[in-house]
Amino acid sequence: MTSNDQEFINVGISHTANHLLTQFYNIEESILHQQRNLKDCRVSHNVNLDVKTDKLRKLAYYTPRSILFDTQNSGNYSSNWNGNNINESDIMGYEKIETSNDKINKSDFQKNLDAGKLPKTIKQIEEGEQEKEEDNKDSEQPEGFNYWTDYNKFLLKPENLLISEDWYHNNHSIDNTRIPINLPTNQQSNDEETYVKHFLHPESGKNEYDNKKYELWDDKFHHWLERCDNFRHFNLISEFDTSWGYLNNELLQDIRDEFPKISLFQYSLSCKDTSKLNLSQSSKTSMFMNNIINTVECLENISLLLPLSYKSDSKQSFDYTSQQSLVFQTINSIFDKTNDRLTPEELIRRLVFNNNSSISQQKILSNITVNKNIEFNHITNFNIPKNFQHGKFKTWKLKEDDDKNNIHIFGSVDIKKSNNSSNQEVINTYKLDKNYLNTFPTQNSFIDIDQLNLAITNSKKFTNVLKYWLNYTVKNKNYLRNLLSLDSDYLDEIIEMQHSLIKSYNLGRSYLDVEGFSISDEEDSDFD
Repeated sequence: MTSNDQEFINVGISHTANHLLTQFYNIEESILHQQRNLKDCRVSHNVNLDVKTDKLRKLAYYTPRSILFDTQNSGNYSSNWNGNNINESDIMGYEKIETSNDKINKSDFQKNLDAGKLPKTIKQIEEGEQEKEEDNKDSEQPEGFNYWTDYNKFLLKPENLLISEDWYHNNHSIDNTRIPINLPTNQQSNDEETYVKHFLHPESGKNEYDNKKYELWDDKFHHWLERCDNFRHFNLISEFDTSWGYLNNELLQDIRDEFPKISLFQYSLSCKDTSKLNLSQSSKTSMFMNNIINTVECLENISLLLPLSYKSDSKQSFDYTSQQSLVFQTINSIFDKTNDRLTPEELIRRLVFNNNSSISQQKILSNITVNKNIEFNHITNFNIPKNFQHGKFKTWKLKEDDDKNNIHIFGSVDIKKSNNSSNQEVINTYKLDKNYLNTFPTQNSFIDIDQLNLAITNSKKFTNVLKYWLNYTVKNKNYLRNLLSLDSDYLDEIIEMQHSLIKSYNLGRSYLDVEGFSISDEEDSDFD
């Protein structure tokens, strides 16, 4: 380890988040092999990997410095654990649930990885090269990757994995929504009617955190903290429209209490189109409101919120999270490059602007744009179903300003995958070598990032979404309180937090009545 190494801990909360982190660490694994061929690449790999060296045999061993929080029956965990250090009987009993999707075998793709047979690289896929038939088994079937354990390259430790005891992965044809469910009332049946409830209620996430918090802190966090010499930063990735978001926010509070000065980036995921889910309308409404509450609540304890959802036709978690992992890797690469590396605090200083000391700082990245044409943002891309539309505000009015000059930029950072730019305002970092990137079996799951723009703005599209969230919450307060079993005072706090958030992105101009939480005529005019 070099003297200026900084060490991060990455936490994945939900099955989708663990897909993203698995692909990120697969990229990290490829960098181990391509390091000598990359310009301005890292001196060491300590930022996201725990490194052990065997000086006698001149070997190095790498383990992801991460915690993956998932449900029972959400992967073949035993194939990902280091057999020399763990007894399979010690792994949470994912095989004890008697359902039709109980037995999860290792994927053929993973078997090929274990045997040293790598899939095609991105370059080979683009050039249309063909592999021998015996080496190509399952290498181009990402639709079969239901679990992040289907393509994981690193061996994990017990300290990497945390498994829920009360919820399990929902992966059957009737309701393929990726939302965990209770154990079936009839364990011999897999019909929709047998399930008690989905993992959507605030208390479900909070109770799950209470059930696992001591194991999480005593067995997981403390292990990785003890392995760090210069711990600097947390990355948390979680779904926000399910109960995982409430679990995430409970964890955030404890992290902030334990580490009041540490930097913390929150990466949020959400379903891009709830209207297509095979769920009741009340469940869809719960997801919509969960996204609002968890977005607003997390801001108190984080340094930056980076929404990572985007418009995509893919329904597969593997394909959907592939591009997200490349954005995540690009951002993290600026902290481990050889020359002019940044700290998270330096990135925060470039982005965060506080225009009024009496209100919170702007922490939501309202624009994350790849190559000037792909936007990642679960807030501005969040599809509002028709039944959530009220009054003058309609979904089609969630659009960008025609006049880009009217958008105020609080903070903006350009990251370029190049070491040749002479612009000192641009953060340069290393490109990835397609000859080694073989965690993406299809061309569509890969984006060759040349430039990434991170920005905090008050664009009309972004602020109108925040205003609509407030409008919807106020007008449906009683219904939402009963639906989610929320305390009336707590919901009032959420409404006031939304109001303060809107103020912070409008340069101090107040459009709303704080006392009555009512929408003024001036506010409505912004929706026209």
